Amino acid sequence: MTWVFVILTLVGIGITVRIVVEHLNESRDLKAGLQRIQNGVLDAQRKLEETKLSKEQAAQRVEEMDQALKQLQATANELFNKISQHRETQASRGKYRVSPEGAS
Repeated sequence: MTWVFVILTLVGIGITVRIVVEHLNESRDLKAGLQRIQNGVLDAQRKLEETKLSKEQAAQRVEEMDQALKQLQATANELFNKISQHRETQASRGKYRVSPEGAS
């Protein structure tokens, strides 16, 4: 009868050892998976910060280009006004009028 209790005790110890070994293996795998996930989160956060920074830089470049465009439009308007004034001046002086002699 004692042998039965010894065998049951040894089986219990074997099962306990097997459970502990499986637990250690699973916990190691879970820790590795958790580390991968944490690295993925850190990479995503870094990419998000880079994207925000590039978005801000792009917005700043757009603003600079808008200002440059406004300046160019103002310059173009000034030049068009000068050209119109010059044409009016030349027209009043007779430079662009067709004379009867040149028409033949």
